Amino acid sequence: MPDILSAVPESHRDLLRSPLTATLTTIDVNGRPRSTAVWYLVDDDRQLKGSVTSDRQKYKNLRHNLNCDLFIIDPQNPFRTLEIRAEAELARPRQGHGPQVRQALRRRRSRPGQARRRPLYPQLPASAGGRQRAELT
Repeated sequence: MPDILSAVPESHRDLLRSPLTATLTTIDVNGRPRSTAVWYLVDDDRQLKGSVTSDRQKYKNLRHNLNCDLFIIDPQNPFRTLEIRAEAELARPRQGHGPQVRQALRRRRSRPGQARRRPLYPQLPASAGGRQRAELT
Protein backbone atom coordinates (compact mmCIF):
# COMPACT_ATOMS: atom_id res chain seq x y z
CA MET A 1 0.00 0.00 0.00
CA PRO A 2 1.58 3.33 -1.01
CA ASP A 3 2.13 5.81 1.78
CA ILE A 4 -0.13 8.87 1.94
CA LEU A 5 2.71 11.39 2.03
CA SER A 6 4.05 10.32 -1.36
CA ALA A 7 0.53 10.47 -2.82
CA VAL A 8 0.00 14.10 -1.73
CA PRO A 9 1.81 17.03 -3.35
CA GLU A 10 4.63 18.46 -1.24
CA SER A 11 2.77 21.78 -1.18
CA HIS A 12 -0.03 20.21 0.91
CA ARG A 13 1.77 17.65 3.08
CA ASP A 14 1.85 20.10 5.98
CA LEU A 15 -1.94 19.73 6.22
CA LEU A 16 -1.47 16.03 6.96
CA ARG A 17 1.29 16.65 9.49
CA SER A 18 -0.55 19.43 11.35
CA PRO A 19 -2.98 18.75 14.21
CA LEU A 20 -6.09 19.89 12.36
CA THR A 21 -9.69 18.78 12.25
CA ALA A 22 -10.98 17.36 8.97
CA THR A 23 -14.37 16.48 7.56
CA LEU A 24 -14.97 12.77 6.96
CA THR A 25 -17.77 12.03 4.52
CA THR A 26 -19.27 8.55 4.31
CA ILE A 27 -22.22 7.22 2.32
CA ASP A 28 -25.30 6.01 4.22
CA VAL A 29 -27.46 3.02 3.24
CA ASN A 30 -29.71 5.30 1.15
CA GLY A 31 -26.72 6.56 -0.88
CA ARG A 32 -26.68 10.00 0.75
CA PRO A 33 -23.43 11.58 1.97
CA ARG A 34 -22.99 12.11 5.71
CA SER A 35 -20.20 14.33 7.00
CA THR A 36 -18.65 14.70 10.43
CA ALA A 37 -15.63 16.40 11.95
CA VAL A 38 -12.77 14.03 12.81
CA TRP A 39 -9.17 14.01 13.92
CA TYR A 40 -6.58 12.14 11.90
CA LEU A 41 -2.90 11.37 11.93
CA VAL A 42 -0.24 9.91 9.69
CA ASP A 43 1.09 6.84 11.48
CA ASP A 44 4.68 5.55 11.60
CA ASP A 45 3.88 3.42 8.55
CA ARG A 46 2.98 6.68 6.72
CA GLN A 47 -0.66 5.66 6.42
CA LEU A 48 -3.48 8.08 7.14
CA LYS A 49 -5.42 6.90 10.19
CA GLY A 50 -8.49 7.87 12.12
CA SER A 51 -10.65 6.24 14.72
CA VAL A 52 -14.31 5.32 14.90
CA THR A 53 -16.37 3.26 17.33
CA SER A 54 -19.01 0.76 16.30
CA ASP A 55 -21.85 2.74 17.86
CA ARG A 56 -21.26 5.73 15.53
CA GLN A 57 -23.07 6.24 12.26
CA LYS A 58 -19.83 6.74 10.33
CA TYR A 59 -18.73 3.23 11.36
CA LYS A 60 -22.06 1.75 10.27
CA ASN A 61 -21.83 3.63 6.98
CA LEU A 62 -18.30 2.36 6.36
CA ARG A 63 -19.35 -1.21 7.13
CA HIS A 64 -21.94 -0.83 4.37
CA ASN A 65 -19.78 1.16 1.91
CA LEU A 66 -16.02 1.69 2.36
CA ASN A 67 -15.92 4.69 0.01
CA CYS A 68 -15.19 7.90 1.89
CA ASP A 69 -13.72 11.35 1.57
CA LEU A 70 -11.48 13.27 3.98
CA PHE A 71 -11.49 17.03 3.44
CA ILE A 72 -8.95 19.26 5.21
CA ILE A 73 -9.10 23.06 5.15
CA ASP A 74 -6.02 25.14 5.89
CA PRO A 75 -7.06 27.39 8.82
CA GLN A 76 -4.70 30.13 7.58
CA ASN A 77 -6.14 30.12 4.05
CA PRO A 78 -9.60 28.53 3.72
CA PHE A 79 -9.21 28.30 -0.07
CA ARG A 80 -6.22 25.97 0.33
CA THR A 81 -7.62 22.51 0.85
CA LEU A 82 -6.72 18.86 0.59
CA GLU A 83 -9.29 16.26 -0.41
CA ILE A 84 -8.55 12.56 -0.14
CA ARG A 85 -11.02 10.20 -1.77
CA ALA A 86 -10.42 6.63 -0.74
CA GLU A 87 -11.74 3.25 0.18
CA ALA A 88 -11.36 2.85 3.94
CA GLU A 89 -9.98 -0.23 5.62
CA LEU A 90 -11.59 -1.05 8.95
CA ALA A 91 -9.08 -2.67 11.26
CA ARG A 92 -8.61 -3.13 14.97
CA PRO A 93 -6.02 -0.79 16.49
CA ARG A 94 -2.54 -2.27 16.52
CA GLN A 95 -0.97 -3.36 19.76
CA GLY A 96 1.04 -0.50 21.24
CA HIS A 97 -0.70 2.14 19.12
CA GLY A 98 -2.01 3.92 22.24
CA PRO A 99 1.17 5.95 23.03
CA GLN A 100 1.26 7.50 19.56
CA VAL A 101 -2.41 8.44 19.75
CA ARG A 102 -1.91 9.97 23.20
CA GLN A 103 1.01 11.98 21.84
CA ALA A 104 -1.14 13.26 18.98
CA LEU A 105 -3.87 14.19 21.44
CA ARG A 106 -1.39 16.11 23.61
CA ARG A 107 -0.36 18.14 20.56
CA ARG A 108 -4.01 18.92 19.80
CA ARG A 109 -4.79 19.88 23.41
CA SER A 110 -1.82 22.20 23.62
CA ARG A 111 -3.16 24.52 20.93
CA PRO A 112 -4.05 27.91 22.47
CA GLY A 113 -7.76 28.35 23.07
CA GLN A 114 -8.49 24.74 22.13
CA ALA A 115 -11.06 23.06 24.34
CA ARG A 116 -10.36 19.52 25.50
CA ARG A 117 -12.11 16.97 23.35
CA ARG A 118 -12.96 13.32 23.59
CA PRO A 119 -9.94 11.09 22.83
CA LEU A 120 -9.61 9.30 19.50
CA TYR A 121 -9.40 6.00 21.34
CA PRO A 122 -11.53 6.06 24.49
CA GLN A 123 -9.66 4.69 27.48
CA LEU A 124 -11.94 1.67 27.69
CA PRO A 125 -11.52 -1.96 26.70
CA ALA A 126 -12.64 -2.62 23.12
CA SER A 127 -15.62 -4.62 24.39
CA ALA A 128 -16.82 -2.07 27.00
CA GLY A 129 -20.45 -1.10 26.57
CA GLY A 130 -20.79 -3.25 23.45
CA ARG A 131 -18.63 -0.82 21.46
CA GLN A 132 -15.75 -1.89 19.28
CA ARG A 133 -12.98 0.36 18.09
CA ALA A 134 -11.74 0.34 14.55
CA GLU A 135 -8.90 2.08 12.83
CA LEU A 136 -9.42 3.67 9.43
CA THR A 137 -6.42 3.05 7.22
